[in-house]
Amino acid sequence: MLIVSNAERADLPVILQLQYEAYQSEAEIDKLIVKPTFQNRGIGKRLMQEIEQAYPRVKRKELFTGHKSEKNLRFYENLGYRPYKETEVNERLKLIYMYKED
Repeated sequence: MLIVSNAERADLPVILQLQYEAYQSEAEIDKLIVKPTFQNRGIGKRLMQEIEQAYPRVKRKELFTGHKSEKNLRFYENLGYRPYKETEVNERLKLIYMYKED
């Protein structure tokens, strides 16, 4: 498991919390958070690319986000992730599970 975090440091311009668990051929991306004032600068995209390149043997990557997070859904789709399942948490929230295969 790789965890990179500086969420405790209020003086840093980017709050980044990335959790990535790599197994033999699959990986789960648990969290990717970039402080809103620093979004749309390519930071999240570069982080995703770096983490994917760090584990070349991992052929399938999975993650999830809420169905109302349209910006996140577009972000992941632009990186090549595709939805494969939805689960209803409650009447106001569905989780969209996405994957990318190399």
